[in-house]
Amino acid sequence: MESRRLLKIESLIQKELGEIVERNLEHPTGSLVTLTDVKVAPDLSEAKVGVSVIPKEAAAETLEKLGRSHWEAEKLLRERLKFRPVPRLEFELDEGPEKAARIEKLLLEEEKE
Repeated sequence: MESRRLLKIESLIQKELGEIVERNLEHPTGSLVTLTDVKVAPDLSEAKVGVSVIPKEAAAETLEKLGRSHWEAEKLLRERLKFRPVPRLEFELDEGPEKAARIEKLLLEEEKE
């Protein structure tokens, strides 16, 4: 079980990083990028950031651009947050929302039959 402190750190990073991605980092025009989850290592050395991208076709390009700009994101986080160290960010595609939509579609089709 994660500590309360770690959960607060994850929540704070997700909030601040969401604003940074929206305002400061490059991503494909016309795509919607949502940070779905942040999991920070107990020693705060790294954070895995779940990313959902719409449309799906822009996901690979978005992850590539976010990966290339992780240094800038970490620098901006360092300026905004009051704790040190700021974890190294690793962006990963979160397919959870897409899977949930597929399951919901299948359930609705089953219900109709």
